[in-house]
Amino acid sequence: MSSAALVTPGPVAGPGDAALRGRLLAWGLLILRVLFGLVFLSNGLSKLFGLEHLHPLPGFLIDYNGAKSIITANVQHHPIEPYKRLVLDVLVPHWGLFGHLVGVGELLVGLGLVLGAFTPALAIAGCLMTAHIWFSRWGQGDADFVWDYWTEFIPCLALALASAGRFYGLDRLLAERFPALRRWPLT
Repeated sequence: MSSAALVTPGPVAGPGDAALRGRLLAWGLLILRVLFGLVFLSNGLSKLFGLEHLHPLPGFLIDYNGAKSIITANVQHHPIEPYKRLVLDVLVPHWGLFGHLVGVGELLVGLGLVLGAFTPALAIAGCLMTAHIWFSRWGQGDADFVWDYWTEFIPCLALALASAGRFYGLDRLLAERFPALRRWPLT
């Protein structure tokens, strides 16, 4: 089987089917990109400006102090002692800096995903931020470590690999206007 055969959707039902599947894929990536962008954006706003009331369900957004409490609790039983010490001895005592960096990172990832600008790079950043929270839970002995955060960082990885901002996003316009930006992971 050729590599081209592995990346095509396979046989089509009729002449318009391939175009329809292309449009549906584009809409699916748009929906996934914007919804994940809103999650990052609202959490960034919550951390930076205390806007945890943006979401109608109490407790959905993690604010500045909540993020500090979560990372502190997560690493208490972490099996990798140097990582545990890094979090407890460097990140948490300097939360004034690192907490704001987390909020700014979430805000930038969220804006980029919603607008479809620099989507691959920002989706990778979102993937790494979420994967870090997953990694920090190692040693908790619960099912959240195994599966919960995968539902957040794997879609971000998929958005990055698909260059999802090229579909109904600013990445397409940026790539057309600035040829130097046509390379992955920029657009």
